[in-house]
Amino acid sequence: MKAEHIEILVLQSQEGHIPSYEHLFKHFAPLMLKYAVYKVHDPMIAEDLVQNVWIKVSKKLSQLNDVSLFRSWLFRAMRWEVIDWYRQQREFEDIDNYDLSATDDKEQDSGLLPQIAKLANDEREIVEHYYLNELSLIETALVLGIPEGTAKSRLYRARESLKAHYEKETNNDEHR
Repeated sequence: MKAEHIEILVLQSQEGHIPSYEHLFKHFAPLMLKYAVYKVHDPMIAEDLVQNVWIKVSKKLSQLNDVSLFRSWLFRAMRWEVIDWYRQQREFEDIDNYDLSATDDKEQDSGLLPQIAKLANDEREIVEHYYLNELSLIETALVLGIPEGTAKSRLYRARESLKAHYEKETNNDEHR
């Protein structure tokens, strides 16, 4: 969905137009669910977390002054919901030790997720939001609360690390 269409739906939702809000939900909920399952390893818990975020969004959407920031605002809320859940579970320090078996088969087969899991935490978060959640670089920076330049350099380092991991595995496969 184009950014302009999202902005119109957000504006309409802020005015109380329920079908626009439902359209936003239908578009973004699957992406949010994918992210939540990726982080908490449990589809049922992930669904609850996504629902919690949408309940909060429904209450606070009118406070969003710049509708162009909706995507980053939404994924930042999702990220914080996951962190809060981990805190409640007293497992916050394990947030970065997620199980890749909870992801869908297509991505699992590509070999990309195991490579992403090898990245440093800050690089992995950039890749997750930029590629898996399909956020722009600016949106990714906003979600993570970092300057755009920092996000750009972390993404560059992550790409270089992924390239190095891939080349190392390719060379190891050739020598077998």
